[in-house]
Amino acid sequence: MIRVIFGEDEYSVATRVRELRNEAAGDAGMGDANVSAFEGERVTIDQLLQAAAAMPFLAEKRVVIVSGLLGRIDNPTGGRRNARAGAPRAKIDVARLTESIQALPSTTELIFADGALRKNGAGLRAAGPGARIEEYPRKKGKDLLDWIAGRFAMEKARASPAAVTRLAELVGDNTRALDQEIRKLATYAGEAPVQSDDVDLLVAPAREANVFVAVDAVLERRPAVATRSFYVLMAGGQSVQSIIALIGSQVRKVLIARELLDSGMNPVTDREEMAARLGISTGFPLQKTVDQARRFQPAYMAGTMRRLLEADVAIKNGQLEERLALELLAARLSSGG
Repeated sequence: MIRVIFGEDEYSVATRVRELRNEAAGDAGMGDANVSAFEGERVTIDQLLQAAAAMPFLAEKRVVIVSGLLGRIDNPTGGRRNARAGAPRAKIDVARLTESIQALPSTTELIFADGALRKNGAGLRAAGPGARIEEYPRKKGKDLLDWIAGRFAMEKARASPAAVTRLAELVGDNTRALDQEIRKLATYAGEAPVQSDDVDLLVAPAREANVFVAVDAVLERRPAVATRSFYVLMAGGQSVQSIIALIGSQVRKVLIARELLDSGMNPVTDREEMAARLGISTGFPLQKTVDQARRFQPAYMAGTMRRLLEADVAIKNGQLEERLALELLAARLSSGG
């Protein structure tokens, strides 16, 4: 049997492959003796076929997992980064691969695991017409909310609809990150239902959201709103100096995001690369950072960085009570000077 398990939902792809691997390993109690796994970037066709042609040891089935090979076939230049670097991959004899895997023993289950593949591209065609196709696209809207609620149920936990929605807003459609947050929330809540306040308390992007509010207020020169947002951050355990560092870090990310946008990068099609360059996740943090980058000119943000430094120096040089220091920080950052 040949399976192709692919899609932009990397976590769901990995989960499905793990299920099949564990099933094969557990059926005969032989562990991974009948499981072979290869990385598509390095495996040769000969290595793959040799492993796939082997008979299972004291079991009914042998599983061979190849990650990334069909994507390599689909995009021989290696994608945006390798193409820019001028480092094309070695060619693969796709015709030989397709023909050979059709003749594998019936005791072999060959699993191709990949990210996004073109619907009628060379990658999917290489698996042959009889391959079982399982696609896991990014979850959106109601599908995402249902998935989150289902994951809470798998953890034997309950979450209010508001908590589910809030978690989706903060983390986005990154199911791997959502899984980690759901486990944490389920442990924290115990037998009580998870509420939206729990999400705001425990989920890291909730703290990031408060930073975004503060940066918006600073860039829009709204000192009253900036002061309130600073107090929210302080209530969450941040000192005046750490608030300055948080705002400075976000403004720098906004400047970098603006450079990436000006260079032609698309926050939808290139979001994985943009997020990696910025050091943030692809959900709410990327969306908000790109929004801020589009709204404010680089020279204006550079001026904000200068005022941030001035405020930092003034606070460090003065023996100020924290409330006064916060108000001074908001006034300095929101000024037009």
